[in-house]
Amino acid sequence: MAFTQSTINWDMVTSSCRFDYIPKLQDNIFYTNAFLQFIQSRVKDKQIGPMILARLLVGMEGGGGDWYAGTDQHDTTIRNPITAATFFGKNAIVASAIDETEELEATTTEKVADLLEDKMQIMEETSRFMLCSALFNAGTNQKALTGLQYALPAHDSNNYINAQTYGGILSGGSAVSADANGFWQPNVSGALYATGPSGSFMQASATDSPMGKMFAKAFLRCGRQPNLIVSNIGSWTDYHNALVKNERYDRALKNVKMAESGFDSLMYRGATWITDPLAPRTSGNVETVYTLDTNCFDVYWDPRRKFYMTPWREPYNQSTRVSYLKNRLELIFRERRSSGAMNVTAAL
Repeated sequence: MAFTQSTINWDMVTSSCRFDYIPKLQDNIFYTNAFLQFIQSRVKDKQIGPMILARLLVGMEGGGGDWYAGTDQHDTTIRNPITAATFFGKNAIVASAIDETEELEATTTEKVADLLEDKMQIMEETSRFMLCSALFNAGTNQKALTGLQYALPAHDSNNYINAQTYGGILSGGSAVSADANGFWQPNVSGALYATGPSGSFMQASATDSPMGKMFAKAFLRCGRQPNLIVSNIGSWTDYHNALVKNERYDRALKNVKMAESGFDSLMYRGATWITDPLAPRTSGNVETVYTLDTNCFDVYWDPRRKFYMTPWREPYNQSTRVSYLKNRLELIFRERRSSGAMNVTAAL
């Protein structure tokens, strides 16, 4: 059967896209990016209203509890150790267009299907790049996802972050001990490290290990440690080379689940180290290495706008049909003391 513009049922085309293509598109995006796949368990499908209220534990409940015996009186003082950070949902949109010529050339069922498959593939690649880039957003685009460069700023001039408001809470500008909201500061390093055989990063002596210091800071501040390290390829390679030099590189140092998914990874003190080509890297080869406690952040994703595809519609001023793929989400940290970032100059 030959199709014309008037015989193609575009409502059925929309339905086919939603049920046949979008689930595959969503899976492909999550399973072709190591960072997204690792944090998939942190995605919370929740409707996002005017704001997201993230409750933070910053003190002990009930004064830290108490031991009692017999008829001892209990401490009933009302205490509220919980404060809250506020975040706002961010809207993402990817447009797909079919012009009049393409539509006229889709004269059979097979050609319509082929056309849609091509359009969905382009939409998938565009969405993947858009979402994965936003994970590292530095706040330069305030409409976009609040990425790691803003949530966990790295510095090479001091051991504390510059003053910033994150989640509606002001912190930084001074050492943690002098900051009224020091609990909200992430861990940073006051040095710019270098990779290579004589560098100061992963091939430095054990007593001067920058990564070891970052893990120790997290442990001393909150009793937790990172379980994921994300960086670009130069920093990751320096650790890889340090293991090879010491003849300790073997399969046990890889995350099995990530390897099964086709991603190369290394293990550092129980944390999985993965690379991401979109992780920060300057023209001078300065990379940011993130030490993340993924148990302390969530990705809120509104199910009403989670890879939601709109009907194909014809604009009044163009001979084309357009559909939009929409998402509404935000990345939020409930605790920043167990995560951090540092800057490294990579040799490659």
